[in-house]
Amino acid sequence: MAGAWALVTTASTACFSDNGATLTSAVELTTGTTTDPTTTTDPTTTTVSPTTTTVSPTTGSGTTSTGACVDIWYFDIDGDSFGGALEDEGCGPPPPGYTLEPLDCDDSKPKVHPGAEELCDGLDNDCDLGVDEWPAASESACNGCQAVQADGHYYYFCATPELAWDQAGAACQLLLADLVVVENNLENEFLVTSIQKVADRWWIGLSDLALEGAFVWVDGQPLDPNIKLWANGEPNNQSTLEPGDANCVAISTDLLNANWRDQVCAHPYPYICESLSF
Repeated sequence: MAGAWALVTTASTACFSDNGATLTSAVELTTGTTTDPTTTTDPTTTTVSPTTTTVSPTTGSGTTSTGACVDIWYFDIDGDSFGGALEDEGCGPPPPGYTLEPLDCDDSKPKVHPGAEELCDGLDNDCDLGVDEWPAASESACNGCQAVQADGHYYYFCATPELAWDQAGAACQLLLADLVVVENNLENEFLVTSIQKVADRWWIGLSDLALEGAFVWVDGQPLDPNIKLWANGEPNNQSTLEPGDANCVAISTDLLNANWRDQVCAHPYPYICESLSF
C-alpha cells in the first residue's frame, strides 16, 4: 500500500490488538485507504469507531459490543424484589442479588417495599410514608386505634394513648389522616355509635385557635352554621376540668345527645382520625 501511515490520537493513547478487533479510543489514519469492513474509507482520513465492554459484577467476565447498553441494577439486600439506594450499572437482566425495581424504603426488611400490605408492626410496610394505617387496624386495634371503613372514608378511633389536641393531629398524620371533619349530623351519629366507651370526650378536628369564636376545621373550611351540634351553653371558651382558654372541640359522650364542647387544647383525650379511602 502506497504512502506513509501516521497514528493520530486526541484524548488518550490508542491501543489495539494485532488483528485490529479491539480499540479503546478513536484514531485517524492519514493518507491512504483501508479495506477493513469496520472502518469508513475517506481519501484523506479513516476513522475507527470505539468499542464498549460490559463486565458482570458477579463473574468479572465481559462482552464487547459497538452499541450502548446501560441498565441500572439495584442491590436487593432483603430479597423482596425491590432495591434500595445502592446501585450498579450493567446490561440486560440483573444477576442474582440485584433488581431493576428501586424505591424500597428499607432494604433490610423483606416485609417493607412498595405495594406491601400494611401490618401492625410500627413500620411503613408499603413505603407510602404512613405507619400502621389501613388495613393494619381493621380487624383489631393497633397501637390503641381501631380502624373502620365507611362511606368512602377510613376512621380511626384512637382510645389510647390520650393526647393533647395538636399531638392527636400529629398522630393522625402518621396514619395518612387528620382529625375528623364532621360534615353533617348523620356523620356525627355514626361517630358516636362507633366510639368505644372508654372516655367521655374525644377530640375532633375543629378549633378557634386562629380567632376566638371563628371555628375552623383542620382542612381549612369554616364550620357550617347549619350544623347544630353544640351542647347547651357551648361554646363558652372554658372547661369545667381545668382553667384556660377552651379553643379545641371534643365530642362529649357523657351528654345525652353526644354533642360538642370546646375544651382546653392541652388536655389529653382520645381522638378520632379520618382519611379518604385509598
